[in-house]
Formats: sequence, C-alpha cells, structure tokens
Amino acid sequence: MIVDFRKSTVPPPPLSVMDSPITSVESFRFLGTTITQDLKWEPTISSLIKKAQQRMYFLRQLRKAKLPAQMLVQFYTAIIESILTSSITVWFAGATVSIFGESAGAQSVSLHLMMQSSAPLFQQAVLQSLPFSIPLKPRHDAVKLGKSFAQQTNCSVSDLVCLLSLSAEEVLAAQMKTSEAQITLQDSHTVYSDRRVLR
Repeated sequence: MIVDFRKSTVPPPPLSVMDSPITSVESFRFLGTTITQDLKWEPTISSLIKKAQQRMYFLRQLRKAKLPAQMLVQFYTAIIESILTSSITVWFAGATVSIFGESAGAQSVSLHLMMQSSAPLFQQAVLQSLPFSIPLKPRHDAVKLGKSFAQQTNCSVSDLVCLLSLSAEEVLAAQMKTSEAQITLQDSHTVYSDRRVLR
C-alpha cells in the first residue's frame, strides 16, 4: 500500500523481493484495524459498529431473561464494549481534542460532559468501565478527603509546589493511607447506624 497525498503523483515503479513482484493494495487489515490508502477510519468504524450490533441481540435476550443488572453490565463490558474500544487510541482521536477516562477517570469525563464550561475544551469523549453504581461524594466529603490526603503527604492543601514535587510512590502511599482511614470511618459509622436501628 502506498500513501501519497501529493496533488500530482507519479505511478511508482514495480517492486519485487527476490524476483517476486509485490502487489499494491488500497487497504489492509492489521490486528483488527483496517488501514486504507487515504488513512480514513470509516471502514474500521463501520466494522466495529456491525459487530457490536450483532452482539446487542444477546444482551437483549439476557435482559428479557431478567438477569441481574450487574451481570448485564459485565456482559456488555466483556462482549460489546471491548469491540467498540478496539484500537480506539488509533482511530478515534483524529485531529480533534479528545478526553479519555477509565473507571474513576470515566466518571471524571462524564462530569466534564455535563459542565458547560468544559464544552469548548474538547470535541470528543471516551468513557470506559464507568462505575455508575458508585455515588459521587458531596463537596464537604470531597474537601475533607483532599485535606486528609494532603496531611498524609506533609503538604498544605494550598501548597501546589509541595504537592507537585511528590514522587509517584509518595502519592500512592498517601492515597492508600487516606483510603484506609476512610474505610475505617465508614465501618465505624455502619456499626453505629446498626446499633441505633437496634435501639
């Protein structure tokens, strides 16, 4: 395959390897992605959509069978979403600004999609494995969590220089300690709530 965007092109000379001629093609598939001579992604996108639509039938059947929502999500993630996101880093972004998030990152992307102030900053968004069953924290809890994290790093919340100077290991250690403290607090709150109900 020859990619040439010049206005006036000259037919290339015939190519051969060990006296065997090489045939020029307009497109070819590589690891499930169709690469065309004009470097457009329509064939790949159409192929992915067709495969996903075929598998949506099975998801509808499982829904009719009244399977739990968690199992339906797992089926979608493994069988359908995995197809839609195949080679997505290659063909999706193009020449536009795209944002991508996985798991908690997908939750952040969904928030950007709802914010009007973020609209001019990107043109496309990709959400993968969005944990929609996890509730968002209210502002008070989020601020408290941020302060707890900063305390674990011995940095002030407003000291960006200190926070940005942390190594990846220090950030991870502080995050783990903050998460453990939060889990302990949630567990104690749950016990208290249960006792209050029992009374």
